[in-house]
Amino acid sequence: YMIIVGCVILASAIIPLSIDDGVASAETCTRSCRVLSWLLAIGFTIIFSALYSKIRRLNVVLRSAQSFQRVEVKEQDVLVPFGILFGINLILLILWTALDPLTWQLQPVPGSDGTSTYGICLSDGQAWLPCRLFLLRG
Repeated sequence: YMIIVGCVILASAIIPLSIDDGVASAETCTRSCRVLSWLLAIGFTIIFSALYSKIRRLNVVLRSAQSFQRVEVKEQDVLVPFGILFGINLILLILWTALDPLTWQLQPVPGSDGTSTYGICLSDGQAWLPCRLFLLRG
C-alpha cells in the first residue's frame, strides 16, 4: 500500500506541472512551484522507503535461513526506515519553504531580442541549493 500511495503522490506532481503561465497568474504559478517540490520529494520518499524496507526484510530472512534460524519480521521494521527518511525530507522541505521559497520568474530566451520569455521556478537566495541536491539524491 505504501508503494501505491507513493506512486499516486508522485504522479499527482503532473498537476502543478501542467499549469500554464499564459492562463494562470504569477501567484498561482509560484504556488505550483512550491507544491511540485513537496509532491516529488514526499512521493519518492514513500516509494523508496517501502522498497528499501522490503529488501531489508528479505535480507534478514535470507541471512537467518543460512543459519537455519527462525526469524520474525514485524511491521515496526518497515516503519522505522520510513519514519527516518520521511522525517529528514519533511524537515528539509519545511526549511526550504520557510527560508528560501521557490517563486515563478520569467526569464528572457537566450539569443532573442527580449520579447520571448519562458517561466522557471527559482529561488532568490542560495539556501535552496543544498535542499535541492539532497532531495534529488533521495
